[in-house]
Amino acid sequence: MLGAGRATGVKLAQERLAKREGGVIWHTQGSGKSILMVLLAKWILEREPDARVLVITDRDEFDKQIEGVMRNAGVAGADAPSPRVTRRDEFVSWLGAPSPRLICALIHKFDARGGCRSDADPRKMQGGTRETRNMSKLWHGADPARHHGSAAGRSSDSATAMIGRRSLLLATPALVVGAAMASTPFRLGLTSVFLDNEAPVIAGLTGALAETMGRAVLPVQRRSYAEVTRLLLDGGVDAAWLCGFPWLRNRSRLGLVALPLWRGQPLYRSYLIAGADDTATNLGDLRDGVHAFSDPDSNSGWLVTASDLARRRQPVETFFRRAIFTWGHRNVVRAVASGLTRSGSVDGYVWEALAAVEPALTVRTRIVTRSEWMGFPPMVARRHELSTPSIQAFTHALRRMGNTSAGRTALEQLQLDGFAQPDAGLFDPIAARLRDLAAKP
Repeated sequence: MLGAGRATGVKLAQERLAKREGGVIWHTQGSGKSILMVLLAKWILEREPDARVLVITDRDEFDKQIEGVMRNAGVAGADAPSPRVTRRDEFVSWLGAPSPRLICALIHKFDARGGCRSDADPRKMQGGTRETRNMSKLWHGADPARHHGSAAGRSSDSATAMIGRRSLLLATPALVVGAAMASTPFRLGLTSVFLDNEAPVIAGLTGALAETMGRAVLPVQRRSYAEVTRLLLDGGVDAAWLCGFPWLRNRSRLGLVALPLWRGQPLYRSYLIAGADDTATNLGDLRDGVHAFSDPDSNSGWLVTASDLARRRQPVETFFRRAIFTWGHRNVVRAVASGLTRSGSVDGYVWEALAAVEPALTVRTRIVTRSEWMGFPPMVARRHELSTPSIQAFTHALRRMGNTSAGRTALEQLQLDGFAQPDAGLFDPIAARLRDLAAKP
């Protein structure tokens, strides 16, 4: 996932830092600037208790991105205050204090006077306090040379001097080969309903994609399918791993990119499960019990059971004594296994995957019924962007995942065989269930 180039960059930077020297690491677009900075920041802060890190960017979007990446990697605590500086006077105050140890700031906090745009003059701190002598500077954004002659450009040297000898400059040029802008990560929307926040699995997937795409892939996780769908429709992510149910409801705006292959097919089923000792043999036997659904926009975790009841002219609200949403297929299995609910609707792929890695959990449940085969939860993107270079690269990376070592490892972790060209017809059974649900009395 790290890549040879980034590994070399980290090692060389560590050697320079150990000698209290700075340096420049030039990056091309999509080569992993953020990941490298996270690794270095984590190494610096863990290695020296008094060390501090200042991350400088030239755009607000990068500033926000870096904070998110730092939090995801554990460099900044999930509940810790934001390391982003929003006021220049606050920036000066933070520089002169022993904490916070991680600071994220825009280059615009500096001006031609060689310091911060504030009445305070941070140059007075140069070499004079432990707080600034032990600070490392990480630069993320466009080529500093493009600011030559500007206030921001003239201030970069001063900022380096201000921070002291132990400064590290990670320059990320926008014009390495004539490109007009610095790289941004490819944002992939995911939900815990399906992947249940499996950090190693998600890291393996995004790392394998990044290796083939030649750019960082940032997982953007939300609690529900509705949140991820809205994020994709509003442009908050570039693509998403959705369920067939929300894709069908938005198919005029969202297009299929690829379908995962599970056990050789781009198909899966919904399982109706109950406790291991339950004697139920069909859905009707579960009347008046407590039932667990995963998500109201999940095909296998809600629609299948709801449409089965609609075909019987029995609404979910009155068939079960009580129904709950667990916001995760694994949580459905846990609810049934623990006796919290009598029954549950779950993704068959997830249940089978759990049976392989957590048999002690699934053995406390049993499959009552299985649905028909339906299209596997697809990778989707905005329809009008399917032919763009970004989505084409994503599509290529998915379909070639089995051709790289990182890709094969990711597929093994996901218990999938690969990704195939999509076939919209595979979702016809889900569409039929949608129609049946809409026609209920």
